[in-house]
Amino acid sequence: MMTTLIKKNLLRFWKDLEMMLMMINNRGLEISFEKRKPNNLDEFVDALRLFPDDSTCYKYNHAKLKDLNMPICRFTAENNPSIARNFSEENFYGLNNVINLAINSKVTLTKNLWTSKGLIIGANGIIRDIINPNANDYRHKLPSTLLIEFDFYVGPSVVVLIHDFNYSS
Repeated sequence: MMTTLIKKNLLRFWKDLEMMLMMINNRGLEISFEKRKPNNLDEFVDALRLFPDDSTCYKYNHAKLKDLNMPICRFTAENNPSIARNFSEENFYGLNNVINLAINSKVTLTKNLWTSKGLIIGANGIIRDIINPNANDYRHKLPSTLLIEFDFYVGPSVVVLIHDFNYSS
């Protein structure tokens, strides 16, 4: 979902573009735009997309989740206090009160978590597993752990942490 800042910047961009086109037109110059399909569209399958509104973004994201052919888990935040559910998502780093996730879905960090190891704002990752101790209702209860593989993460791996764990203590 787009934050208010991005929306404001896009609106300003379109207003600036409209002003430039008016200035060019007032000087008697012509501009023509040719609408054509690019021949390298396959290169942009995973490109970042900007949407004009939240509903278009939601539809696109939901279609991408369905394309994964994995169970889609719908998670609702446990708000404490309950009035927090009424607050804007912008108070929570853009995280919605309800999110849909699936194994192999792509995620992007919106907060620096461990900068020295590569978990920084904008880091891209793929959900590799959703661990939920409640096996009966795993698609709706909040998971205990999301295992995410990040592109440039250089910290310890989960495998190493499990391997080095001392079970005797």
